[in-house]
Amino acid sequence: MRTTVTIDDELYALALEMAEPGMDKADIFREAMKTFVQVQTAKRLASLGGASPEMHSVPRRREDASESSLPCSTDSDVDEACQELKILLGNRINNGLAGKVSTRGIGDILDEELDREQS
Repeated sequence: MRTTVTIDDELYALALEMAEPGMDKADIFREAMKTFVQVQTAKRLASLGGASPEMHSVPRRREDASESSLPCSTDSDVDEACQELKILLGNRINNGLAGKVSTRGIGDILDEELDREQS
């Protein structure tokens, strides 16, 4: 496909400087397009946050991470807050470990749990 594009002269000169010897204009633009597609694909993958409708349950090393007695932190205040969070989100954590994924963010889940606790 042929197309005409307007690009910044300095950007093009910089691309030519960085290009491998023997690369022509078409090669530079092909590489730029491939890089753009790779970056956008990575962004989309990252936005899924590890969630996928077709995702299979992943075997875990520990049976129940939510009931772990391991401290979250050596700071007692931080550890206490972490343990409270584990209790608050225990069912959600277990569902996640069982492969039942949610597309909602942690903020939404926390708001829902806190509202439920206040009711």
